[in-house]
Amino acid sequence: MMPSIPLRSPYTNETIRVLFTDELQAALKEIDNSFQCNHENTKIVNVKYKDDTIHTKHYCMNCGVSRGKSPKRDENLEVVDVTRIRDDFEDRREQARFDCGKRHDDNNRKFSAEFRKKYAIYLTTKEWKEKRQKVLERDDHLCQGCLTEKATQVHHTTYDNIFHELLFELVSICRNCHQSAHPEKNLDYYIRFDDLPCYGCRYNSEPDCGNFDCSLSLALVDDEKCGPNLNGFEGLK
Repeated sequence: MMPSIPLRSPYTNETIRVLFTDELQAALKEIDNSFQCNHENTKIVNVKYKDDTIHTKHYCMNCGVSRGKSPKRDENLEVVDVTRIRDDFEDRREQARFDCGKRHDDNNRKFSAEFRKKYAIYLTTKEWKEKRQKVLERDDHLCQGCLTEKATQVHHTTYDNIFHELLFELVSICRNCHQSAHPEKNLDYYIRFDDLPCYGCRYNSEPDCGNFDCSLSLALVDDEKCGPNLNGFEGLK
């Protein structure tokens, strides 16, 4: 299961969770490298400590890091708030990471809509149904998450071979354990790989959709019906 990570904007305090893809990992590493300060802008300044004492120090004016040995005290030098400089530097780095994650989040939303359409069709194929049945029978219809409840779903332990899954990559699971296995499903764009996203909809009359008078799969792939964005979804009342 692909993990997700939180990213926060220090300026708005907004926090998002994004899938930690290889592309995002590389992009965040590039940002972190760009914020490796070379300390070109250093000055000897006076710094006020928390106990109100004044100390003459050699500091980087870009990142607020102390550089070298402390020179002899000079009361004529300006007093600089290096804590503010350091916090501002970290805020700019954190905001750059947040903006990067936001862009990847938008791309994931677009990708999920396209993928969900393809996956909804895949769930109707003979290949998937046979594969799903083999996994349930192999596990004696017992949830492999709790080893207590009856398994009603099949969970992907990895998505590396999606559409061409190996059977050891699939396990039988009950609905409660499946929810626990996918905490990132709280993300509204997350692709629900292992079952149709119709559970909890008032119109779900599996295998048919009571709202659009067709199969659930057809309703999900038709933009004029529910579509991959679940335009016709209504929760249970």
